[in-house]
Amino acid sequence: MSLIITNIQRMCMQDGPGIRTTVFLKGCTLHCPWCANPENIRCGRQYYFKEDICSANRGKSVFCAACPGETILKYSYADKTKFSCPFGAIGVYGKSYKTQELVNLLLRDKAYWKETGGITFSGGEPLLQAQELKRVLMLLKESNIHIVLETALHVPIDAVKTVSEYVDLLFVDLKILDEQECKKILGGQADLFKNNVRHLAATEKKVIFRIPCSNEFTLKDSNSKLLKEFIHQYNCYPVEIFSLHNFANSKYRTLGLYPPSEFPVDLCKMERLATWINETGGKASVISI
Repeated sequence: MSLIITNIQRMCMQDGPGIRTTVFLKGCTLHCPWCANPENIRCGRQYYFKEDICSANRGKSVFCAACPGETILKYSYADKTKFSCPFGAIGVYGKSYKTQELVNLLLRDKAYWKETGGITFSGGEPLLQAQELKRVLMLLKESNIHIVLETALHVPIDAVKTVSEYVDLLFVDLKILDEQECKKILGGQADLFKNNVRHLAATEKKVIFRIPCSNEFTLKDSNSKLLKEFIHQYNCYPVEIFSLHNFANSKYRTLGLYPPSEFPVDLCKMERLATWINETGGKASVISI
């Protein structure tokens, strides 16, 4: 069994307590318009193409004559012919790691985590690879590693149950809670999400809600009302509120996709939401990510 991973990022400070190593798993059940990790939306490995690197080095290698260039993005990585570029203009998002291979690699960072840090599994949606992830988590727990999971929870409840006992903290995204709007905009299932949250609450898992904010989607009046109602049901869970960014524009281009448009956010709305949560018995803060 193996996990498909796009990146292992070290010395992370915003993905849970202490200094952490964050592992980004490939594949997601959603297609959020603002996604910051577009390379993790599709399941399975896929080619990327970096036009700027290609332009700067075109013709400098004997391999250039046979290079498919940007048309590489039309190929499936499962095709028999494998492509590469000596300059890095063509590459692959996603690498397969065997269970023990990944555990050994991650445990090399243990000295940096000390007593307060650990490992965070993010995505994409890490619960799409729940069975494979469980084996990794079991081995990490043998070394008493603190585990955080970042999830949108738009997955079957069996996936949640598979790994939850090995997870110390879950960052759960709160996005669009109306069932029809959620399906139309995100491709998700709001009722499935809510059921998974109920399960986590019933099993007394430690959860922090995170709200990615934009005026157009999460902070529009109708959704803001639903967010308040939902959060009030679970006011024992802290809430972190942050604005969207466009740092992923270059990654969209490597996939032959148009970068998403700007997603303006009213900072006053974010502050008002945090204030409302705090004044109604919850605990909220506005953060930067």
